[in-house]
Amino acid sequence: MLLVPAASAHAVTEPPQIVAPGGKWISGDLLQQTGLNCSTAILGEPYTEVMISGNASYGGLPSVPKVGQPYWTAFLVAIPGNPCGSGSSSVVTTLILPPNTEVDGSRQVRCFGLPRNHTDTTPWQDITNESWSFLGQSGPYCAAQPTISPYHQGGLQFGFRPLANGQFFWIFVPVKSSAPLIGAAGPSPGHGFTWLTDATGVYANPGRSFVWANVVDGGLGDQPFVYFARDPTNIPFWKDDAPNDPGNGNITTKSRVEWFANLYSAGKTGTFCWQLFKGAADASPDIDSCPPSSWPGWNGTIDTSGDLWQVFGSGDAGGPNGGYSPLYYDDDPPSTMFTLRWKFIPTTGSPVSKDTTFTTLAGPDQDGDGVANNGTDQCPTVKGTLPNGCLPPVQADPDKDGVYGDADKCPAQDGQGSLDGCPTSGPVIPDVLTGALTGVKSGALFKKAALAKGLKVKYTCTVDSAAKGTLTITKKTAKKLRITTKKKTVTIASGKGQCSKATGGSLKLKLARAYAKKVKRAKKKFPALLAVSLTAPNQTKVTMKRPVKVG
Repeated sequence: MLLVPAASAHAVTEPPQIVAPGGKWISGDLLQQTGLNCSTAILGEPYTEVMISGNASYGGLPSVPKVGQPYWTAFLVAIPGNPCGSGSSSVVTTLILPPNTEVDGSRQVRCFGLPRNHTDTTPWQDITNESWSFLGQSGPYCAAQPTISPYHQGGLQFGFRPLANGQFFWIFVPVKSSAPLIGAAGPSPGHGFTWLTDATGVYANPGRSFVWANVVDGGLGDQPFVYFARDPTNIPFWKDDAPNDPGNGNITTKSRVEWFANLYSAGKTGTFCWQLFKGAADASPDIDSCPPSSWPGWNGTIDTSGDLWQVFGSGDAGGPNGGYSPLYYDDDPPSTMFTLRWKFIPTTGSPVSKDTTFTTLAGPDQDGDGVANNGTDQCPTVKGTLPNGCLPPVQADPDKDGVYGDADKCPAQDGQGSLDGCPTSGPVIPDVLTGALTGVKSGALFKKAALAKGLKVKYTCTVDSAAKGTLTITKKTAKKLRITTKKKTVTIASGKGQCSKATGGSLKLKLARAYAKKVKRAKKKFPALLAVSLTAPNQTKVTMKRPVKVG
């Protein structure tokens, strides 16, 4: 058992530690979208394979986030398949936030990538401010601000970009929560971050990866708790290369289950352990590891090196998805239900625990798709993605634009990267609202006389929008100016204007009547904060800030 970042096999320094050095990350379930392999299709032997994989995560702090504390959600996208059509998949990334959670506009969205021919020593590239160009279209790899998703209700869309076989793309979105999140214990489907992919080169959209999230109230940060980040948190699998057990009637040991669990220890030392019950939990576990026995690969010691812990396994005690798998289940009937209880026993204080259930496979599953080869798996030699254990059938794409079957509304025309397969449908997503202040440097001097008449502030924008400007001072500065207030900040000047995508815009920042005389009487320069906010329909508000001086 160890603390691990979001899943990746890359050997060099990874983006989670670049974005938040020393931060801890909790990963969710795996997204997979299938499509047609193009390399063999050219040879007349098309087949279906996984085209897009994805994994959601959250964290970036040394501990569980607290209410009002800045943290991150991230999404890793990989292209393991070889997309037909253009040779790349145009991948749209959409985020659905948990309740009482918003994108933190004071911090930058970050993006990183790996080229298609990377090796284990290829460094991740920071592509936050980089652009792509493909098939006559171009755009940013990393949307600075989200737009309202036209595909998913309540979704925030963070751009799209073409990704080819072997490429990786990792996006990090800053967030804040104004109320606690309680993970799987929340209202169905639970509190967490949902990442969705809509793409060309796949048979069906969207792909989905979900990670349960916990955010604690500041006053409850000293209470340990057990929680789960993955859905499902237990995954049955068939370890086909496992040997027979000669000391136990020579039975096979292939039926396995990998477990995932998380602990917030609140800085307390103690022991993290598990109990396994056959069927429902009762007074006497069938296998008791609390206090822990010498099970393979298990170390349940919780020390003060951190307070956020994640269970994982490796070697003989590991599963195909990185979970902990210490047992086999061939001595029980197939399709048996178990209850797994995770328990933290602190050195001081009361133990805390949480139960979860799972059912073992109904029979062998040599292809590892989670569907037993007892007649249920209709494709027992293929790792399928459908409930019957098969991959989707090869679908038609007569115009070879990577949009298949009924999803292609223009099957005789190359859609040029659009999700509906029609070239006249325009870009995959609308422009993303961003802005910049022009001619205002950090620490610039705003003269009192100009503010009295109306000081012009210029800016640019990527979408036609309305602008509102404010000039604020702190309570401490207000006191020096003999302005009485109970608020943390005071707005001493404001103004409104418009912004054109083509030509930019400006507004006049004018002193408020209530404070004009006291500002004019100030004998020394004093600090202030300029903020200009841009708003437009179906766009997330953008606020640009500069510290300035008034004198």
